[in-house]
Amino acid sequence: MLAVCVGAVASFGFSGAMPRVAHASDVRRLIAPRLLIEDGFSMDKLRQEVEKRANSGDVLEFAPGLGRFAAMQRLGPHHTTTPREVVEYVINKLREGDATEAFKFTCIPVTKRGCHKSSTDWTRRMSWEKARVIGDAPSGIALESAEFNQMLQSSYAPLMKTTSYRFIGDRTAWQQKKGHQKMTAVKEYVVELKTNREEHFLVKMRLVYDWLLYCHLVATVELFAMSSQSAFPGAEDIALDI
Repeated sequence: MLAVCVGAVASFGFSGAMPRVAHASDVRRLIAPRLLIEDGFSMDKLRQEVEKRANSGDVLEFAPGLGRFAAMQRLGPHHTTTPREVVEYVINKLREGDATEAFKFTCIPVTKRGCHKSSTDWTRRMSWEKARVIGDAPSGIALESAEFNQMLQSSYAPLMKTTSYRFIGDRTAWQQKKGHQKMTAVKEYVVELKTNREEHFLVKMRLVYDWLLYCHLVATVELFAMSSQSAFPGAEDIALDI
C-alpha cells in the first residue's frame, strides 16, 4: 500500500523541496501601449478618408458622426436626417466657418413655398433672431444668403468659435409628444456650448418639419450667455466642465 502511494506521488512529480519564490527579475517587463497619435493618426486624416469614401458613394455605418455629416453635406436636407443631426451638423459647420451649410438647413418662408421643389424659391431662409413658429410653421423675416451671413457674424459669433457642446435635457433624435414619438412635430433643443475663449452659452433651437424635403430645418435660434462677468464685471464665474 505504501509503495502504491509513493509511486502515485512520484508520478505527479512531487519533490520534498519547498516551492521556489519568484524574484523581481523573473517578472516580465510590460511595455506601455503607444498612443495612436504617435503613429501618425490625426482627425484631419480621418476626415479626409471619410470625405473620400463619401464622395465615392460608400456609406460608413460604423462612423455615424463623421459619416453622417459627410452624407448630409452631399445630399442636403434628407428624409433620413433626424432633427438632432441637423442641430449637430449646423453647430459643427459654423465652427468650421461654413455658413452656406447653415443656410441650407434653415427653414424657407411659407410665402416662398410652392407645391413642388421646382416651384419653390430657395434663395431665402428665415432669420433666426426675427422668426417665430406659429402653427408648426415658420413666420417672420426671411434673408438672402449675404444677409444671413451678416446675421451670423453680428448675432451668433460664439457659434463660430465652439470647441465643445452638449445637449441639455431632451436629446432624443425625434419629437416626443405625451411619451410617443412624432416625426413631423416641432422639435426644440437646448445646447450648452463652450468657445475657444472659455465662454459658455446656452443655445435654444427650434426646428420645423419641411414637407417638401421631409426633413426638419432650423427656424429660430436663441443665444444666452452663461458668464456672470459679461453682465456684471468683477463677478466670479463658476467653472463648468463640458
